[in-house]
Amino acid sequence: MSERRERRGDAPRRLTETVIRGAGYAAIGYALTQFLTFISYLVLAHVVSPSEFGVFAAGSIFVGLTGLFVGSGMMAALIQRRDRLDEATNTALISVSAGTALSVLALAVAPVVGHLFRSNQIGAVAAVLSGVLLLDATTIVPEALMQRRFSFLRRMVVQPLGVAVFGVTAVAAAANGAGV
Repeated sequence: MSERRERRGDAPRRLTETVIRGAGYAAIGYALTQFLTFISYLVLAHVVSPSEFGVFAAGSIFVGLTGLFVGSGMMAALIQRRDRLDEATNTALISVSAGTALSVLALAVAPVVGHLFRSNQIGAVAAVLSGVLLLDATTIVPEALMQRRFSFLRRMVVQPLGVAVFGVTAVAAAANGAGV
């Protein structure tokens, strides 16, 4: 009987240790992602002209704001789901559909963004970046499942790796004359 109580007492302690370790991994992953993003943009700012950097920043405004709505609660719902998780993950189509709709909206708004800045190039950048919303939508379900399984170590690697690939690609393209 006392052995059973000890085992039950160990579960909260193990969960606490897992949460603390996971929070540490998540913090490291977040800090690394932010650091790599900062370094990428810092290097890009030196490789391209200030006007090209400004065109990219202006063109990305609407996509950045719209990106906040891509998940629209789907990730939190999947993480909190207690039963029938397989059915819930099959609703990933909803996330992809929402990402597609927001991408189309961003594409439709791109000329307006260009007009507001009086630049066809800014409008073109906004149009090209609209596809990012669809790409982000495809990551919602896998990321939610990783969080649900306390798979923080993978998450600590995946996000910084994505930022690093973006940074290396963007810097290489800009250094070879691709411009914005």
